[in-house]
Amino acid sequence: MTPNLDNFDLSLLPIVKSLVKYKSTKATALHLGISQASVSRNVAKINQAFGQNLFTRSAHGMEHHLSLIV
Repeated sequence: MTPNLDNFDLSLLPIVKSLVKYKSTKATALHLGISQASVSRNVAKINQAFGQNLFTRSAHGMEHHLSLIV
């Protein structure tokens, strides 16, 4: 399934970048100066926009599955 990203909120890109780097919603929140709850809500928006889970929680932190969209 190809996601329709015509209306993708580009302001979510710093969250994507930070999650890939830090693998943690807490570290991402601290880095971006927003709440952890806001990061979690935005992860849900990112996953919904792509129609699949690009980020999932694991024992090793947040794991990305960005190869799914390449």
